[in-house]
Amino acid sequence: MLEVNLYRKFQVSGIPINKWMILALALAALVPANQLRAEDLESVLRAPARYHHKRVTLTGVLVGGGSFLELFKNASDAKGDGERKSARVVPPDNWQQREPYDMRRARVVGIVDANVRDRWGNSFELKLEKLVVLSGPVMPWQDSDMVFYNDTEAAVLLRVGVPPTQTELLIPPKKYDGFLSLELQYSILVQVMTANGKPIFEDKINVGPKAPDYDAKNGASYFRIKDKKIERVSPATAANWGWKR
Repeated sequence: MLEVNLYRKFQVSGIPINKWMILALALAALVPANQLRAEDLESVLRAPARYHHKRVTLTGVLVGGGSFLELFKNASDAKGDGERKSARVVPPDNWQQREPYDMRRARVVGIVDANVRDRWGNSFELKLEKLVVLSGPVMPWQDSDMVFYNDTEAAVLLRVGVPPTQTELLIPPKKYDGFLSLELQYSILVQVMTANGKPIFEDKINVGPKAPDYDAKNGASYFRIKDKKIERVSPATAANWGWKR
């Protein structure tokens, strides 16, 4: 019946049609009104209110990981220091990150919330429903990772920096974790303690592109905690840990 009505409509208008045009128009009529495909992130950034409470599909470059993600149109916008031309991507509470997202090109599907203005300057939030990573890192890292493998039989508590801005990290035995810094080249004091904060030893390490065994591809320096010392580890050895950025 729908096909007949469409045929009559376009016949009256004098538009040449075929059965495939009729089928496409019929399917388009069945798409829910709250779904909009907006592959161009710039379109939503320009008029977020138009897409409020709409489901959109956007493609761009993701920055961040875990519960904090931003979507930029391209790598140039992602590394810019001016106006933030990005959308805040908000995963659901039960979201599980199964692969690295940072600096990757990705396609995301979600619901636009145009009534949110966050402190980072994003003009809208995207309530994430689906995410597909389309590439590896698309630009050099703007920061540096320090990744530590705890090669002891007990959990260790690491502290980096000097008071009062020290950062702490608890690493279980035979596991790894790391610190992220916006500084690319520096030396830092690392204090190694028991899980309840009893000092074991401390050591100073160098990180960044000029340090030995620096992994430029992932922007990281790797270390092993063992026998009351911190050993530098090569990227080839660290690859066996399973760490990815």
